[in-house]
Amino acid sequence: MKIKVIPPSEYLSDFVKCFWTLEKGNSLHIERLFPCGELQFIFHYGTPFLERNSQAFEMRQPEFLCCGQFTKYRDIISKDSAGLFGVVFHPYSITSFFNLPASEISHNTIDLECIGKVYKILGYRLQDAKSTSERVRIIEAYLLKNLSVPNKDHFNMIKESINYISNGSWTKFQIDSFVKKFFVSERQFERVFNKYVGLSPRTFSGIIRFTRALKMIESSSNLTDVSFNAGYYDQSQFVHAFKDFTGYTPGEYRSKITKEKMSV
Repeated sequence: MKIKVIPPSEYLSDFVKCFWTLEKGNSLHIERLFPCGELQFIFHYGTPFLERNSQAFEMRQPEFLCCGQFTKYRDIISKDSAGLFGVVFHPYSITSFFNLPASEISHNTIDLECIGKVYKILGYRLQDAKSTSERVRIIEAYLLKNLSVPNKDHFNMIKESINYISNGSWTKFQIDSFVKKFFVSERQFERVFNKYVGLSPRTFSGIIRFTRALKMIESSSNLTDVSFNAGYYDQSQFVHAFKDFTGYTPGEYRSKITKEKMSV
């Protein structure tokens, strides 16, 4: 399986985190996806994946799909050859490309055609492209053409708050500081945050804290240290949150990745 990550152009870097492409042969591939706080467009140019959520509900992914924010793990299964091209948006930016609140696509994988029929045409163009660089040129031209930020104050407020959460912790005092800085009420701030990001500030910060722990768990031998350094109140809270997001306890997950490394 080959995965390649491509940075966006300077003009899109405030909105797009990266592009990626994945190709695999006919072998069986099963991967568990964890919440990461990001939204994506994915365009299949091979056989679409089967997707299974944490309640064991299965669906065949659409050819061209939008992955909204999610807070529970999901599995993807592929038995056939596959090719995918993806766009990873910054958590605050996806609504700059279509007139739909991010909250309306949260916890869902939806057909991009439901957002706009133009995406079906775009998807076929990406399927017909001969190379990754051509796909990047096509998608960047489309995104730049359709880029719109109707309320720059709200956009900047959420962008700044996302950066703050991603680089630190989230407390009541910090919410108050943003409310005062941008002259909005706490209720309005949370409403705008949910519209742009698709999650509440508290839920989003919980996912960011989890992703910090996920990175630490592979290198630290002490799970108590991981819990503390990631910002959890105690070990119990850490274990509960980790299992909720992944389906594994921290110890089970560490054993799993250790076995995978040994089998390579």
